[in-house]
Amino acid sequence: MEKKCLLTDKRDVSIDQSKLTRIAILESSREERIDAVVIMDEETSSGFNGRLAFSIASCVLGASFTFGYNTGVVNTAEGVIKDFYNRTYVNRDGKAMTQSTMTLLWSFTVAAFALGGMIGGFSAGYLCNKYGRKGTLLRNNFLNLLGGLLMLFSDNAKSYEMLIVGRLVIGICAGIFTGAAPLYLSEIAPISLRGFAGVFNQLAITFGVMISEILGLQFILGTANYWKYAVGMTIVPMCFQLCTLIWCPESPRYLMLLKSDEESAEKALKWLRNKVDVSDEIEEMRKEGERMRKSKKVSFYNI
Repeated sequence: MEKKCLLTDKRDVSIDQSKLTRIAILESSREERIDAVVIMDEETSSGFNGRLAFSIASCVLGASFTFGYNTGVVNTAEGVIKDFYNRTYVNRDGKAMTQSTMTLLWSFTVAAFALGGMIGGFSAGYLCNKYGRKGTLLRNNFLNLLGGLLMLFSDNAKSYEMLIVGRLVIGICAGIFTGAAPLYLSEIAPISLRGFAGVFNQLAITFGVMISEILGLQFILGTANYWKYAVGMTIVPMCFQLCTLIWCPESPRYLMLLKSDEESAEKALKWLRNKVDVSDEIEEMRKEGERMRKSKKVSFYNI
């Protein structure tokens, strides 16, 4: 009898141990699944996803890059562009251009971009409120096209006036971009990523300056025959933005706060966040809209 009891106890112990082992395995697998869910929730809550990245890239490479590129494109090609000015002057008047005239024309060429930027910068706010952030970016590309074509064909037309006017038009385009692009980036990004999105705006500007300086080198496009392609290359980022930004939504904050179109704002947020529930951000925008309606409006004349 005692032997049988001992055998029974041993079998019971072995059975209990196997049960405990299975329970431990189930518990560990459950904890791993919970950890995986937590990680996925953290990634989702950050708000960064492929759609947001696509919208940021479309904005900065089409707008911010264009501003930076046209800021530096005439620097390294200065010598060959001045030769073009002199050749054109000789063909018209039969004599070489004086140094003072050359300095004056080159000053106009450089200053036209800055003057246009000032005009564009002042008009950016009005355009963004009238046509929307995305709408302004898309419409502004027509100025980019006009300025790019004027500069590209100035050599063929033997007209340095076309180059100067093209620089003015491109300056207006760049000024509008400097107002519209950061506004669009800050309004499509969640609060936790607004600084992150703004960094890409600055990076694209400096990247544009760097690329323009490289292309303007003498062994690339900085020659008498190819400098016009360097200044006309501004059309390339325009084509990129026209092909990509049309698939991105308008700024949700613009739709909600300025157009009072909550349904469209919600659709835009769902696309950008790549999730169904965006009620928290919609509620936050409602509160912001109420604060805007209660606050006193300040005009340019008040300033």
